[in-house]
Amino acid sequence: MLFTSGLAFLALALCWLVIDGLGRRRWAMPFVAFGRNAILAFFLSGIMARLLGLIRVPRGDTTVSLQSAIWHGAFEPLGPAELASLLFALSFLLLWIGIAWVLYRRRIFFKV
Repeated sequence: MLFTSGLAFLALALCWLVIDGLGRRRWAMPFVAFGRNAILAFFLSGIMARLLGLIRVPRGDTTVSLQSAIWHGAFEPLGPAELASLLFALSFLLLWIGIAWVLYRRRIFFKV
């Protein structure tokens, strides 16, 4: 816990140095857009993850979840299971960053 907390603190310090200290803000805009609708992205991504598990699609002689069909069709051929899993998770995250970006550009913000 102390090690990962220390790494998180160093990452935060580095971000602070680059964004506020050096004034390089452009690269952080996707994170700003994601942060402006973080609650919405959290809520809807959970619903989407559940739906991917509940929706059944035919595969061969049987039916599988949509998540399994996407995994086997698009990500499993990319390499070892660990790499494919990482790419699946990153693509899911990039999808929600893209949705948050569109909402940010249209100035649509969901607040609690």
